[in-house]
Parts: sequence; structure tokens; C-alpha cells
Amino acid sequence: MRFALASAFFLLLSACGPKTQVMTEDAVQFQTYHRLGVRAFLDKTGRGQAIADALDSKLQKAFYEPVDEKLLAKLLEQYKPDRENGFSVEGLEIIHNKVGIDALVSGRMLPDWSAAVINLVEMSSGDVVLRAVVRPEKGKVFSKPEEVADAFLHAFEKLH
Repeated sequence: MRFALASAFFLLLSACGPKTQVMTEDAVQFQTYHRLGVRAFLDKTGRGQAIADALDSKLQKAFYEPVDEKLLAKLLEQYKPDRENGFSVEGLEIIHNKVGIDALVSGRMLPDWSAAVINLVEMSSGDVVLRAVVRPEKGKVFSKPEEVADAFLHAFEKLH
């Protein structure tokens, strides 16, 4: 299943359409997620933490429970996922138990800010359950972190 998801995801990345594209794992019930942690986005302009902060704020306004972001950042630094296998079982369990998040949002901005590639990792399993390529609603590039947060939240809310 991961191979199929990864293959389809790369096809999405190569698509030129202006729309946001979202792929999810089968049978995931996103309405059961009440606490989402947000990791600083990878961004060459240095605004990755601002994007994470904007998304965290908007998630709380959308009635998701707040997360201790300082504790989450500390544990993410301590239990960094590796590129091949993601989080270790120990890291997942510790982060899930200490911070109490159901899933972790991470992302990266394209260098020109024309899109953000965002993943949602379920903390009980470590599986990527959502991959999204979000693009700006208006214009050709995002101009501020809040626009990235709005685009993701708009796409995520459609899954409920």
C-alpha cells in the first residue's frame, strides 16, 4: 500500500494543475483526531516555524485541542525520525504518551512558495495517513504563512 501511495504521490507532484491535491490511506477516520501536533516546515526562506505556528493557531480555532508545542519540539529533537524509516517505535510511543497527540503535521515549502507538500503521520502507528500538495487560492504563490495554514486546513476539513 505504501508503494502505491508513494507512486501516486509522485505523480501528483509532477501534475501542473493549480488545485490542492490530497491523498489519504484507506479507512482512516480523520474525525477521531482531536490533537494535532505541528512540526516546523522545511523552508529555504526561514519561515518554517512561522508556518507551523500559523497552522497550530488555526487548528485551535477550528476546535482542535491545544498541544504543548515546547514539549513536542523538545521530543522531536530528541527522537528525530530518520529519512528511511520515520520514527522509531520508542520515539512514537514517548511522543504520543507525553504530548498526547493523535497525529503530527509536517511539511516543506517549494522554494518559490508556489506549493507546500504536507504529511500527516499517525502517532500510534508512525504511518503517513495523508499527503497533500496545497497551492494558493489566489495568485501563483503563497505570500504569507497564514495562507499556507488556511490552504491545508481547508483541505483537511473536507475529510471530516
